[in-house]
Amino acid sequence: MEWSTYPNLPPIAPSLFFTSSADNAVLLSQRIRHHLKRYRGNSATFKEIMKIVKRLSNENGAPDEQEIVAGIDTDTPICKAKLSDGTNLVYQVDQTISIDGEAKKALKLYGVFPNDKVDKLVWERVARRLTAAPEDMPSLDEEQDSEVHELTHEKFVPYSESLMKSLWVGLESAFIFDLSRQEQEIINHPSSCYVIGRSGTGKTTTMLFRMLMREKTPHGLDRRLRQVFVTQSKVLAARVQEYYRKLEATLENSARSIEEIRRIAAKVDEEEEDDDLMGQDDEDDTRADLPERYSLLGDEHFPLFLTFNQLCRLLEADNPDRPAVNATNSATGGSTAGMLSFDEFVGDYWSKMNPQITRRLNPALVWSEMMGVIRGSEGAVDTADGYISESAYLALSHKAQTTFARYPEDVYRIFELYLAKRRPGVRDAADRTHSLLKMFSSEYRDPIDFLYVDEVQDNMIIDTRLLRTLCPNPHGFFWAGDTAQTISVECTFRFADLTASLYRIEEADPLVQAGKRELVKPKVFQLSTNYRSHAGIVNAASSVVDILIAIFPKSIDRLDRETSLSKGPLPTFFANCDDGVAGFAQFLRGKGTSAIPFGAEQCIIVRSSDEREMLRNKISDLEVCIMTPYEAKGLEFNDVLLYNFFTSSHANDREWSVVLDALHDSRAVDQSRYAILCSELKCLYVALTRARNNLWIWDSGVNAQPMKELWLSRQQIRIAGPNESIPRLGGHDSSSHWRQKGREIFLRKSYHEAMLCFERAKRPYEAALCRAYLFRSQARRASPNLRNTAFADAAKAFLDCARMAPDHRKPQCNQYAGDCFSTAQLHEKAGDAYKAAGKITASAQSYRKAGNFKKCSDVIRYHRSDVDESVAESLLKVCRIGLIRENKLKEASALVESQDEFLEVLEDYGSEENRIEILQTWSRYAEAAESSLKEGDIIGAVDLFLKQGDEPSHLRAISCVLAGLWKCCPLGASQIESEDAKVLLDRANSLNPQRMDPVQRAQLTAFQAIASGDKSQLRELGALCSASEASPLHHPTLALLCLDAAFDHVPPLHSLGIPSIIAILDDYYQLGKLLRIAVGLRDACARSSMQQLLGFQVANGLDGTPIPNQYTICKPSPLNQELESIQPNSCSASGTLVLDGGRLSCFIRNYITKRLHDKLFDLQDHMARVSVIELCVQYAMNGHCSKGDRCSRSHDLTSEGYNQRIRVYVQQVMIMCHLASLPRQYWLKQVQRMWLQRFYGALYPVSYNMGNIHNLLPHKIPNFRLALGLLRHWMRNQSILIDKTFPPQHYMNAIITVSMLISKLDLEAAPSYLWMTPSLFNAHRDFIRDFEGGGSAVSIVQDLFCCLVGDHGQALRRGISFVRHILEKRCTVSIHFLLPLLEKLVAHALVEIALQRSGFSAEGLHGLTLPRSWIVEVFQPKFRALHADTGCIWHLRQLFQRILITIFENPGGIWYDDARTLDRVTPPLKDALVLRVCRTLVLIGYNQRNTQTDIFKAITTVPRNNWNERARYTSFILAPDWYRMTLAMRSSMKACDMDELIQLHDCRRPGGLPLQNTRRIIFRDFKDLHQLVAYPRGISSVILSVLSATAVPYVPHTPHLVTSHHVATTEADLNANPTIQVQHPDDSLSSKDPPTVNTQAEGDDATEGDLLDRVKDVDLARQLNEVEKSAATRIADAFNAYKRRREISEEFKKDPVRRYFADCMAVVDAGLDPGPQASREYVHLFRGPLPHILSYIETVRERSLSRRDDMKRQSRTVEHEELESIQELIGENRDLLRAARALMGKIKPSSKKHQECSVEWLRGVIMEVRALDEQACRIFGGKVGTDGNLIIGAEVILQQFFSRQQAPQTIEPTPKRPARPSLNVEDVDM
Repeated sequence: MEWSTYPNLPPIAPSLFFTSSADNAVLLSQRIRHHLKRYRGNSATFKEIMKIVKRLSNENGAPDEQEIVAGIDTDTPICKAKLSDGTNLVYQVDQTISIDGEAKKALKLYGVFPNDKVDKLVWERVARRLTAAPEDMPSLDEEQDSEVHELTHEKFVPYSESLMKSLWVGLESAFIFDLSRQEQEIINHPSSCYVIGRSGTGKTTTMLFRMLMREKTPHGLDRRLRQVFVTQSKVLAARVQEYYRKLEATLENSARSIEEIRRIAAKVDEEEEDDDLMGQDDEDDTRADLPERYSLLGDEHFPLFLTFNQLCRLLEADNPDRPAVNATNSATGGSTAGMLSFDEFVGDYWSKMNPQITRRLNPALVWSEMMGVIRGSEGAVDTADGYISESAYLALSHKAQTTFARYPEDVYRIFELYLAKRRPGVRDAADRTHSLLKMFSSEYRDPIDFLYVDEVQDNMIIDTRLLRTLCPNPHGFFWAGDTAQTISVECTFRFADLTASLYRIEEADPLVQAGKRELVKPKVFQLSTNYRSHAGIVNAASSVVDILIAIFPKSIDRLDRETSLSKGPLPTFFANCDDGVAGFAQFLRGKGTSAIPFGAEQCIIVRSSDEREMLRNKISDLEVCIMTPYEAKGLEFNDVLLYNFFTSSHANDREWSVVLDALHDSRAVDQSRYAILCSELKCLYVALTRARNNLWIWDSGVNAQPMKELWLSRQQIRIAGPNESIPRLGGHDSSSHWRQKGREIFLRKSYHEAMLCFERAKRPYEAALCRAYLFRSQARRASPNLRNTAFADAAKAFLDCARMAPDHRKPQCNQYAGDCFSTAQLHEKAGDAYKAAGKITASAQSYRKAGNFKKCSDVIRYHRSDVDESVAESLLKVCRIGLIRENKLKEASALVESQDEFLEVLEDYGSEENRIEILQTWSRYAEAAESSLKEGDIIGAVDLFLKQGDEPSHLRAISCVLAGLWKCCPLGASQIESEDAKVLLDRANSLNPQRMDPVQRAQLTAFQAIASGDKSQLRELGALCSASEASPLHHPTLALLCLDAAFDHVPPLHSLGIPSIIAILDDYYQLGKLLRIAVGLRDACARSSMQQLLGFQVANGLDGTPIPNQYTICKPSPLNQELESIQPNSCSASGTLVLDGGRLSCFIRNYITKRLHDKLFDLQDHMARVSVIELCVQYAMNGHCSKGDRCSRSHDLTSEGYNQRIRVYVQQVMIMCHLASLPRQYWLKQVQRMWLQRFYGALYPVSYNMGNIHNLLPHKIPNFRLALGLLRHWMRNQSILIDKTFPPQHYMNAIITVSMLISKLDLEAAPSYLWMTPSLFNAHRDFIRDFEGGGSAVSIVQDLFCCLVGDHGQALRRGISFVRHILEKRCTVSIHFLLPLLEKLVAHALVEIALQRSGFSAEGLHGLTLPRSWIVEVFQPKFRALHADTGCIWHLRQLFQRILITIFENPGGIWYDDARTLDRVTPPLKDALVLRVCRTLVLIGYNQRNTQTDIFKAITTVPRNNWNERARYTSFILAPDWYRMTLAMRSSMKACDMDELIQLHDCRRPGGLPLQNTRRIIFRDFKDLHQLVAYPRGISSVILSVLSATAVPYVPHTPHLVTSHHVATTEADLNANPTIQVQHPDDSLSSKDPPTVNTQAEGDDATEGDLLDRVKDVDLARQLNEVEKSAATRIADAFNAYKRRREISEEFKKDPVRRYFADCMAVVDAGLDPGPQASREYVHLFRGPLPHILSYIETVRERSLSRRDDMKRQSRTVEHEELESIQELIGENRDLLRAARALMGKIKPSSKKHQECSVEWLRGVIMEVRALDEQACRIFGGKVGTDGNLIIGAEVILQQFFSRQQAPQTIEPTPKRPARPSLNVEDVDM
């Protein structure tokens, strides 16, 4: 939550707590609540009372037997209602203030009284409490006065169902009582407030009720409110918290049943019974129910009630820089939170100061000045040292200097001495607050929503400032207090200072300054009604306040005069009595022989603790509480006796005498002279206001005279003499009452008084506990010569408590006894006590101090888990070493905490040869198994894990079985031959599959499938494990193993159908992908997945630490075969081989590359021979196949079948692309060309019904977008590879294939690379023509490119020129590849000529008849015109006629594909080709009438020596006329899914007769045309969206016509052009032929001529410019440099310095920023000296390991007297080894600290290395190593640092060079 956005919370809703549907409010006093509890056993009477209560709540409702007892002439009469048992329910008719502020009739129920207890005189006073009593009314005696006081001060609670339930079950509950108008105003106040009131005016009550109502009012936050109650008194905090919990529980009881509340009551009683005093006297203010840090507080901790000290402790725990607080012995105690107390200040500092300075000053006043003014005032907050200067202190006005020291210079001098003499680490309360203020100078992360500070006067101003900082809510503060009760020695508090300080903070708030919120000024409320005491006590206390205001007006806030609800008796002042202690004791005992029984609510208050002890010794037989004012603060008693307060006062008679002068003389009093009187008067006020009913003052000293005279003059006391009757103090309280009072007093640390209470309560355990605490507190103050005896007595007292305590408290009692025994130097007894307490560590230490080693070893043996590790080790080390040397392992193991520790001891000092045996003896089979694993015995480890039997061991057995199987069956193992693997598989049968995770089950299934040869299951697992990372079975390594084993050889593809082949190719794609990823992994040998897959692991040294860059290859690994072929007999006896990372990475890369290559090329060889992916031409031509079901080719002529075949080709392309970055690219290039040609053949089959490219549906082919990108890569690659070195027989086929595919699949990007292909510059001479523009010749390939992808003005003519050149030069070209190009040219020519003649109007297409695929080819989503003219038709017709003649005259001269000429193809295939040529010619004539005669003649006159009379093309050749030839054309192309004949018909023209095998499409414009002829979701519709990953879904639109000026004409433009009227004459050859598209006259046909004679021939080929050549050179250089660097890095790894240098270089390359000069300097040091330092540390580590082994051997041979020294040497060596490892971890190249580039930090580390060197030289007895690495590294770094420090100079920053593009070489293969 940001402070700047603190929400506005809704106001408190009192209606949630004070809702009643009754007409009259019924209020129950505390007394009647007690009466009703007694009646709950008598249900009839209880119900009768409830009936009366309900009747009273109704308007004008009254009991039948109602009688007015008193106040008949008042508005608030007292009534009684008789009950059936003869008692009376007494109530008063009164008024109460409702929640809306209105007065409401209320019935106040006082109680159930018998007739003799209804004293009308008492009740008359109660009825008239707010009015004057009649003069004739008799006066009351003391007992009646007390009764009136109690009745008028009753707390009334509104009647509620929850209240009655609690009373019925006897649950001790708390309730929100009836509130006055002012109290309601305070509670409902919507903002912050100050509540000031004297003692007993209800400040804490209003605070608590407001807190509860705020908590229960809905606030709209998404979390719980964080409300905190803070006070200085631990007693008050605990009591308020308890009261709040009861109130909260009471509210919740309204929704509970009687039985539920009864169970709660029983539980509460049980908890109260078990709740004892242990932990209540916790001096360090810790709370077991709270976390250690403030930031850990959760919603469950709020609302929070705690002391200021507890809050500070929580806050300090969040400060990482907090001062350490030493743990103290509970016996000796200590100050709160480790802070200096006033007593410690007096004892440790004041007593040692110069008496000349201190003699005139009071230490309490000086401490107040130091803490409250010099250190705790507002002015000290912003100072650097946390205190104001001497000049500022001396200049303070009286407004701030509240205690007015008479000698301020001396006070400040003492303060300076205090600071100078204060020991390091010692701090006071002001230090703590200043530290926290600095800590929270910024916004706190866990703010408080509402803060309630009670008794705020006990705090320093800086404390309140800290509290203000914690709460960002400006409306969330409640400050309550009374400066008359400021008796803390640290405090000089005034409310005026508080309000001024907080106002300044609020005024300086950034939000207020910025005008974002208004300044919040808390409202000040004064509470003047005292609910605790009657007017007699209140008036006497008010006189003390008057004196304070008169003499010290700045030390106390001026408030309204305090009032009370009842008059009450005057305080009694016993004067002229024996002022000695003995006389007072006699007075208490009275004239009788027995002592006066004091009750739980009676207390004697004395001025000081010394006075208390003196009095207690004299009246030890009287069981009475004796307390000081500070101890009694916050407590209440019915009767208080103030004993010798003035006589024992710190002020003398002269100082007290000023009291009378101040009130009778208007002259100002010298405040500094009488400063001590200020605190004395405040203590007096506190003491007086502790009394509720009776107050007695015993003091005959001269100091008491002034106050006695003052009170007498105001008639506020009465004087009693020695002969006056002794008042009876009544001691008939119940045991529970005594117990409760004892707990309250115990919390005040008044242990003697608490002990008396518990004795009266018959609670022996609590009394004994108080006695023990009392002895301990006395021992702390005892003199040194009596100290040990006193603590011994306290220890015995705690032992007595332990015998009486409940079981859960016995340990703590024993622990306290042990602490006291230890302080008394009785260590053996302390050990016994600690042992009984379960503090085994302390017990062992005590026994050791006592010299009893038997007990020491026994306590450690039998309680090893409870002993602190360091203590146990220090005590037992020598014993363990000696027993191990003697091979007494059993006895040695008994001296350690656990078996594990004994194993560690054996590792350090003994042999490990019996380790496995010992572990098995202890039934620790799991650990024995781990040891077996280290020895390489996997099978034995599995057996031991299974023998252990628990779940973790079973899981380890599973992992070991799988790890063993991985080692025995790595990549390349198609079957399991190893005996170990078979045994492991057998052990796997003992494993529980339910304990395996999905991946583990998959692994085991995979190995079982490998063993059984189940290929299908392996494929299934491979697919599952190679799924997405979100899959629970995602495991690429396992997927690779499964797929590799499944395809150890290619399945018999020739016998499978296309769906099965698709599934296999999918798996092969995943296999290739996984292998390709494995090949490209950097640092493959360092990856755990590769180690698992290939059966190798990191090599370890003798200590088990990994050896850098060294790897162990297991015997079953496939890498062993590679290595054996290169280096025979390289394996060790264990079948392992150790290699460095560089060699191993190379072997891994080569092995996986070879495997990938072999797998995919093997598949490619098989796929090349699969015929099922090709269509049967015979079936396509004739509708049947002579082979029938035996035909190996596909007979599926559907669109689905077509797309499945395309999918197979796409899959094969994707699979072979995995080889793109591998060597052996020559074969890959051939494979690319082959599969591109086959893909081209599948896209453009020989027959129309076999499909065409427009039938390709991308959504039917998974991963088509990815495949398209790969196809483009192949096409671009092939376009670059085709040059004159290309085989001539394949040259033109490759050119046409690549160009046609590019024009369809990569048209947009084609111009960026096609014009620079080698075929344009380095072509065969047969493919070169003369350049029409002059100059050198050009390649005809340029004509093809211009036609397909260029924007040349004569694209169609250049395409025709390309084909004509091929035919004329008899170039080797396959007709299978050439015909789709020619058909494309014909389609464009016919359509564009029709459009040109109509002015590019859609009407011009009327009557055009073409195959659907041709129309779609022309009208792409973006129409691209080839600029046809009528002459193009003539040339195209000539080309087709030439092809037709050649087919029949010289079929051997025409190639069908790369391997066959037409005379070698099957008759159906030849039939299909001839039929295709004839159909194209007839379509030309059908749409261009002037060509019909020539075409008819050309077809019917072909040579007939190589023709098949049964072929379908004979219908063309034998056609008698043109009409029959057109019928043959229509018959040759029957409508099917793939293609059909379409006649375009303008909707504006009249319709004609339907045509055979021709679908008429009626259209209006281009948009209609495109939508009607397009293949739904075909590639022609979606290709644009496929080209771009961010393209929007395709929406059909009007094709754009690209003119010679590169202007795309829109549909609107086309439709706007005037249409050309076209005539449709009848066919000249046959009147039966339907009308054709617009034709021209015979003479209009273009004649044969040069195709390029109309425009200037343009050479579009482009070579690389100099910039591009330079970029290519830079790329090559960078690549070569990268290769060299990789080679060097591999060599460097063999030498430590070079290896570390390579690591440093890698970090620099990865991004160590060398920006500023200092950073560049750091980089130089990082790359230069640092590797030498790292090499040196490695040398130290290796020597330490070797020395450790030597010392282990010595420990078994030296004399036992030397064991300690050996132990010390081993410890030193261990420390050295740890230091070396720690430094290595700190400055290793990968450390994040290097990113800071801090030379200073590096220098500090080098100093640590030097210290390591000194330590190593001391241990090794000489220098470490002879290579000088330390000198080379450390000296250079330090010299560089010091030279820079001593000679600073301004270095001009080097201008940054322009950013250059980075080269990605991460995936470059080496």
